[in-house]
Amino acid sequence: MKKSILSLIIMLLLFGCSSKQSSDGFQGKVLDCEKKEPFDMLDKIDHIEFVKLEQNKKSIFGFGTNVKYIHGFYYAMNIVDGGRVLVFDPKGKFIRKIGRKGRGPGELIRPTAFDVDDHGNVYIVGGRRLKVVKYNRNNKFISEVKLDFLGKGFRVLSDDKFVFLANKGQSDYQILVTDQQCNILKKYFKYPEDYVDKDIDFYRFSNAKDGVNYIHRQNQEIYNITSDGDLVPLYKLDFGCFRLSDEYRNDPCKLMKAGREKKLPQMHSCRSDILLGETCIYGTYNNTENKNNIFFKYDLDKNKMYVNLGSKRKEGDLRQIVLPSQLYNDSIIFSTLSYNTFKKRKNKELLPDSLVPHLKSGGTILIKHILKK
Repeated sequence: MKKSILSLIIMLLLFGCSSKQSSDGFQGKVLDCEKKEPFDMLDKIDHIEFVKLEQNKKSIFGFGTNVKYIHGFYYAMNIVDGGRVLVFDPKGKFIRKIGRKGRGPGELIRPTAFDVDDHGNVYIVGGRRLKVVKYNRNNKFISEVKLDFLGKGFRVLSDDKFVFLANKGQSDYQILVTDQQCNILKKYFKYPEDYVDKDIDFYRFSNAKDGVNYIHRQNQEIYNITSDGDLVPLYKLDFGCFRLSDEYRNDPCKLMKAGREKKLPQMHSCRSDILLGETCIYGTYNNTENKNNIFFKYDLDKNKMYVNLGSKRKEGDLRQIVLPSQLYNDSIIFSTLSYNTFKKRKNKELLPDSLVPHLKSGGTILIKHILKK
């Protein structure tokens, strides 16, 4: 009850503080991102650390895999070996695999998502076999629950609740809050009738102090889903005359096709996860006209949008190579770098030479940008 009242108070405060009103009915705070001021990200970074995730026959995983930092360990989905979850220690040493490939009890084929609860238990969501399988931290199978929908995104909300990003093919709603037996409790965001669902990841969950944050990348909106399963609108990034037009919002395939064919006018669309901190929002947006990915910071205290112009360049400055994937404790921005990503980027000389062989061998490097206090 207290959490529900707190959520209502937060929503009212955010709406009351908004200096701009949304024309599409968004009830949170609308942030003016059209006016931008330059800044240099290196001025905000104390130092950069690189973690080479151990590469061996047991820990091979696919290119471009995002790595999650949870409870002091690194977790990654092994898309090469049937979707099992790999666990690494803080120095990148491989510890164990979690999950089993197959069609029987406690086994999975092509999982789509995973998460770790506060007790260290790992939940893996199945792809072809629609179910959630629970293992303990030592890979002991505990239980499994069947699903009536494909969960392409998943988080543990609390000891008795899950939240899913559901595929339109099996659900009319994007967000489903369930109990731990996967009975649907709450539903949010009904899919538009003309929405085309091709498993393109335009919607994300990110860390929050209570529950999780839901990122709608095409609409540039941020919501909080509390541990009780309540939906609280937080922020909308408004790029003004550069906002993504309506014709592309409900059809990710059309957006990507127009981008490949260079038929898009100049619009700004968030390219990576939007990372919400206590006082700042970090992310990367894409300028569709010149294909530049621009790292930004929105200062919530000053109500100002800052864009990183990259005026300083030196070894270890990887801002144009990787995209931010996780903000931890308001002090570390994580990025994941594979060779497949690295070879497509400019400014390859900014990566220390000692790390390149690890990438070329198929390894993955976790980059930690330690922010200044």
